[in-house]
Amino acid sequence: MNSSMNTDLSKRIAVILAIIIIALVVWGANRTPKEQAPAGNTNTEVSSPEEMTATIPVITTPALLSGKGSEEVEASVAGASISWSYRGVITDPAEKVAAEKSIVALRAKMQEPGADLYDLNLSIAQTYDRIGDGEKAYQALIHASVVDPAKSLAFLNMGSLLIKVKAYASAEKAIKIGVEKEPQFPQTHLALVSFYVVYEPTEVKKIENAFSFALERTGRNETILKEYATWLEGQGKVPQAITAWKEVLGQNPANAFAVTEKIKKLESTTYATGN
Repeated sequence: MNSSMNTDLSKRIAVILAIIIIALVVWGANRTPKEQAPAGNTNTEVSSPEEMTATIPVITTPALLSGKGSEEVEASVAGASISWSYRGVITDPAEKVAAEKSIVALRAKMQEPGADLYDLNLSIAQTYDRIGDGEKAYQALIHASVVDPAKSLAFLNMGSLLIKVKAYASAEKAIKIGVEKEPQFPQTHLALVSFYVVYEPTEVKKIENAFSFALERTGRNETILKEYATWLEGQGKVPQAITAWKEVLGQNPANAFAVTEKIKKLESTTYATGN
């Protein structure tokens, strides 16, 4: 039964990961206020990175604004053997030509006074990804991360891209940096948790640490609590899952019926007294 639960959970998390990737794009496009680059701003240098720790650190405010991170990913990618080509969602030759023209137009906008270089680079990366040019998409994301190193979205999208080209160690590094940059946003933590659950499902300690850090930094966000409770169920840790669901119930009584039924069902299982 545990095997079946784990399989169902993996499928569910895989769907969640895809939804998170889409949500991150929308989230990034709608975040306010937008930071505008001054006219003619082409300075993209950042200082060298600090060594990343093996576990997720407790990040202080100065670290979030340190401007470090992109070199760490670049170093990881440089040491990996990566095939950057893959089948993009745009395969029609005429549509590819149109996409390439849109990239030229986006680059032209970078020369305009007050151009938002961060968002423009994200858009360029997304277009390259759609036509299956992973290397150019990656470079555009690196440029975005250098333009505004305090933001997380470029690193999270970088992680998604590196997963696509099966550079998993580099993807983990990029996503972790994204979490470090803006740990107050649940979306960043969900990206990291989903990565571990889908690609490193046996690394239970990593997953536990990621959930713990996420709950601490987001004020025990309800969505993260629900995902944690669901993961605990899949691990057969029913008493802990019940505790998590009860916390969800306390946070949001509006969903009392559904959550209460979930708790009752878990309490009736044979696992509840055996773990």
